Parts: sequence; C-alpha cells; structure tokens
Amino acid sequence: HTITAGASFDRLFFLNSYIREGTSYYRYASVNDFLNSEDPIGFGVTYGYNGNDAPGSELTFGVGALYAQDEWNVIPNLKVTYGVRLEKTFYFDKMQDNPAISALTFADGQKIDVSTWPNSTILVSPRLGFNWDVKGDRSLQVRGGSGLFTGLLPFVWFTNQPQGSGLIQVPEIGWGPGNANLAGLEFNPDFKEFIASRPDLFPQSPSTLPIGSSLAQVAKDFKFPQIWRSNIGVDVELPGNMIFTGEAIFSKDINAVKQVNINEADPTGIMMGPDNRPYWTNSKVNSSVGSAMELTNSKEGYQMSLTAQLTRNF
Repeated sequence: HTITAGASFDRLFFLNSYIREGTSYYRYASVNDFLNSEDPIGFGVTYGYNGNDAPGSELTFGVGALYAQDEWNVIPNLKVTYGVRLEKTFYFDKMQDNPAISALTFADGQKIDVSTWPNSTILVSPRLGFNWDVKGDRSLQVRGGSGLFTGLLPFVWFTNQPQGSGLIQVPEIGWGPGNANLAGLEFNPDFKEFIASRPDLFPQSPSTLPIGSSLAQVAKDFKFPQIWRSNIGVDVELPGNMIFTGEAIFSKDINAVKQVNINEADPTGIMMGPDNRPYWTNSKVNSSVGSAMELTNSKEGYQMSLTAQLTRNF
C-alpha cells in the first residue's frame, strides 16, 4: 500500500470593475433620428450614487480541501487506486440587505436576498481506479476508473450579486423600445450631469430602485461544479513495434452551472401549427425590474467520447 493524504487551502480575492454601460448607452432607430434629436429606442446606464463613479465590487473567498488516497498492489500485475476528497467553500465578506429588493416577489414566489451567500456544504468526491497488466509483460493492459470530480468556477459570477444589490452602486438600468421613460429623452455626452438632472429617473439612494434595474443573486442551495466521470481503456502491443489504444469516457453532470431569469413570466400560450413554441404577451413578473438572474445548478448535462489511436515507436 502507498498512502497519500493532505490538505490545501486557497484564499481568493476578486475585484470586478466591469461596469456595464458605465458611461451610458443610447440606441436610435436610425442615424437621422440621432442627428435630429428624436427619442432613442434604447437606453442603459450603471452609475454611482451622488455623482461618484460606480466602484464595482470586491470579494474574498476561501476553498479548503482534505484528501486521502491509497495505491494498492493487489497482485503483481494489478494495481487499484482509491481515495476521497472533501472540499468546502468559505465566504469572508459580510453582505447587507436591500429592503427595496427583498420586498419583491418573482416567479413561483421566489425572493432575492442579497445579504446572504449560499449555504456552504462539504462536497465529497470519492474515486476508484485500476490498472491491470493482463499478461504481466505490458503487452496487454486494461485500465479504468470512476469517481466524482469537483471544480471551481469564475468567481466573477458571484460579484454580480453585490453589484446588482443597489448598495454600492445602482444596478444596471436597461430600457427597451416602448419604455415610457424614453419619451423626450435627449442625448447628453456628460452622463453624470444628465443623471443629476433627472432624479425622477435616477434615484440617489439604495432605498429606491430605478425602473428597469438588473438584479442578481446566487441561489442559497448553489453547489460548485461537480461531475461523475468513468472511463475504460485498453493498450495492446502489436507486431511492428506498434501500440493500439482504445478508450471510452462517460461524464455526467452532478452540479452543472446555469443562470435563470426568475423575473420571466410564464408563457401566455403555445403557437399553433408546426411552430409550437411558447409565446409571451407579458414577459416579466415584475414590470419595474429588467431581469433577476439567479445562479443555480442543473443535473441535465452529459458527455460521451470514444477514442482509438495507433502509434509506432521508431
């Protein structure tokens, strides 16, 4: 037996200063509409309070792990490796609540709580593998294994929650065609001056959300990406100093990552005829909110691959 055990800890710091539409965004139906000061058909901005720049968000996370593994030579030509890895995420930043957001209700009665992170649970990743030298001379080897594997994700996705909380800056505002706020809206290259001149459209306090705000949260039961992967392979020594390798791999998502807009209303109905897609006459649960994206998990993905390879040593 060869036993390996250990622990690891990573402390990760992130600063997300990507400010969508941070100096304002206008969209017009045509160049002539812009030149003639017609109303735009789209507008967006993210701004800081009281004339300050939008600061972005800073977050610190920790990822700790314990692991143990045993390589067991069962017989001279058969080695079995088995082990387990335990991983846990730590959230070091204390968040604040925004009552203007927590008072809202979204699809299926869901709520957004920007003051808390997901429940930090321990993810267990057991693994088992083997290598069998069938004839004992390495001319025919069969190998394989199965186990759970946990990975990280871009933590910048987590920064969307505080950036959309309305506490450090205003959530991104997006107004599309038909929005009443576009009526009489004139282009102004000085976006700070423009924002200060229209307190009716651009509030300067977290207690009031602007119309069309984009919100975000990480689901409270969110888990880091985890897959179950199994493989079986064979290496065969052939005449002419050649080696054939064949391998099959199957992977199944246990905790894949997906984003869901929980402000999307149920479809109004289904189209008739061969095009039976759903359609909407009202796409939002809360008409005052642009989108409410929730980072959550899915188990639906899988992947299969077959590989055949022929090599020759010279």
